This record gives sequence, structure tokens and C-alpha cells, in this order.
Amino acid sequence: MPGAGRRGLRSPPSTSASVVAARSPASRQAIDSTVGLAMATPPASIPLHGTKVIISAAKLATSFPESRGFPLESACSTMAVVPRTVDSQCRAFQCAIDVLGRSWNALILNVLQSGPLRFSELAERARGPGDKVLSARLKDLEARGLLVRQVDAGPPVRVAYELTRKGRAFRSLAEAIERWGLELVADDPSRRR
Repeated sequence: MPGAGRRGLRSPPSTSASVVAARSPASRQAIDSTVGLAMATPPASIPLHGTKVIISAAKLATSFPESRGFPLESACSTMAVVPRTVDSQCRAFQCAIDVLGRSWNALILNVLQSGPLRFSELAERARGPGDKVLSARLKDLEARGLLVRQVDAGPPVRVAYELTRKGRAFRSLAEAIERWGLELVADDPSRRR
């Protein structure tokens, strides 16, 4: 049952955890140095994604009165935290979806991962959007701070597009999308290339 541990111990309502006893002196010392921070910090500001939170039995008893039955011989309890879910209503998530939801933006960001490209090189490598659409998408991505337009004035005038730090951060997302895509096509042989 989520939230229920040994001997009727319950975790806070916001987390689903299981309790495991740990008895080493090193654990006690680590707990004493981290429990104050963990208990003084509101749960929303503790980075819980894929981490373990260690709380002493004494802190547990004062924070959660129903945990007073925890065995005294155990020095601490370890609560394995369930990874948080993504809030699809938050502003950051919506902003990212807005960028990726526009046609060709993900393709352009991915093509530019290899380095700066001139417009003609970008159009050739993207193999999809027409010049008018490509130009509009580049202006949009530049306005969002994902790429910069560099103009070399010397004859002939050359314009190149390069990703900013925020634009280069798309690489890890592109890799995750590719992994997900491989899972999708693995189940559907008609979609394999």
C-alpha cells in the first residue's frame, strides 16, 4: 500500500515510500548532518527525483506522531522516494512544448547541433521546410534565445546560424526522443525505416 511502511509507519502524504532500517554509526552521523536540512526545507524544494531521503527515528517520531512505534534499536530509516511526475501545466513545460510543437523547430535545432551553418547549408541538411518557412522558424528560434544569427559583413555578406547554450541543451532531449521513437517503431514493423 503506498505510503505505508513497517509497523504502521506512514510517510508524509506527498510521498510514497517504504521504510528500511539502517543501524550503522556512519549512517547516524550522516543523518544528523542532513536531517536538519531535510526537515527544515519544504518538500517542494528538496530535489527528490531518484534520490533517497534519510531521516532519523527521533525526527520521524516528532514529525509524524504515528511513527512512535518504530523500533528503538534502529538508528534511522531510509525512505525510497518515488520519482516525481512532470507537471504538464507548469510554465516551463508549456514553453518547451510550444517550441517543439511548431513544425520544423525540432529538426532545425537538431541539425544545428553539429555547429554553425549558413542558410543554404541548413536548408540542404534539413531537407523539408521551404525557404520562407525556414526563415520564419529561424527568426522565431532567434527571438526565443535558442540560436543567434551571425552576419559577416565582408564581401560577400555571409549569414550563419549558431545555437546558444539553451539551444545546445536540446541535444539531450533529442537523444531521449530518439530512444522513445525506437521503442515506438519496435512494436510497429510497418513504421521502420
